[in-house]
Amino acid sequence: MTTAFSAQSRRSVAVTLVGIITLILAGPYAALGSWLLYAAESNDDLSVRFIRLITMIPLGIVFLIKAVVMILAGLGVLRRRQWALVLTLCLAGLAIMIYLTALSNIAIIFTQPDFPIAGLAFPIAIAVGQVLYALFAFIVLIKNGAEFSHGKALVNSDAAPVAPAGRPRD
Repeated sequence: MTTAFSAQSRRSVAVTLVGIITLILAGPYAALGSWLLYAAESNDDLSVRFIRLITMIPLGIVFLIKAVVMILAGLGVLRRRQWALVLTLCLAGLAIMIYLTALSNIAIIFTQPDFPIAGLAFPIAIAVGQVLYALFAFIVLIKNGAEFSHGKALVNSDAAPVAPAGRPRD
């Protein structure tokens, strides 16, 4: 009973927050993926329909897969599973690469003459938010990685050691 209490008291609020944010961020990916799959269906002419099918359907599937992976990662982080630590760090690394690339492309667009800059506020906000989330996840999960060590760090050190089966205790 003491072990359960000490295990609960050593859980980091920041790690829980990473899990919750990961779950929350999965929602927009699922919505966007669903919308892309729905929008791919059209009554346009054959060439427009073909372009929509080869671009929107694969992209929608990728967004839905990312949403499912993020849900699994978020739930795993909340349950302090080691595979979720690795999965969330991979997702964070991927987010940093993708969204820093997007921000650099947006910076290139800013240099183009006669480009309407007003439409870039939302993509910039999304990219900056994703990078900040990924950096937060990296820092928190690396700092608190011991919480994911299969419960070894959460075991009560006052308990008597248990002898392996078949061997007498010293």
